[in-house]
Amino acid sequence: MLRDNDVHSFEFGMPGEMRERLTDLVIQGRKRATAGLLAAFVLFGWVMLSTGALAMSATRMSTLAHVWAPFVGWHSSDSVTGEAPWIAGGSPVWHLAYITALCGLAATAAMLHDAWGTQRARLIRVFVLVSVLALASLALAVAADPTRVPL
Repeated sequence: MLRDNDVHSFEFGMPGEMRERLTDLVIQGRKRATAGLLAAFVLFGWVMLSTGALAMSATRMSTLAHVWAPFVGWHSSDSVTGEAPWIAGGSPVWHLAYITALCGLAATAAMLHDAWGTQRARLIRVFVLVSVLALASLALAVAADPTRVPL
């Protein structure tokens, strides 16, 4: 951090074009935060919770906790405790539809950032529609038989 005339200033990136672009974005108000590390921690926690759901008894709630994360393991091929291998409950096809809808939500949210007027209103309607489709796909993924089928 540099100090010049009691005004604090920061430098972004290495000297050159990238630093100028980042500084311009901050000055224009288009770049307000960088949350990559926070996103990584949230994603890690999300996946760990989903993985922990496999240790729960086979119910619709454990299936929901299992399939709502973006990375899902569908089977156990070996067990330390001597259990027979099994396939987790839930529908992989509807889980794929759910993940596709999540990707659509991310893309729509990215487009919303710079949209104004009628374009923004249209994107908000698309966002709501894709949100409903994501929730419906998740519900259908969980609606399958929650029992773990032995292999």
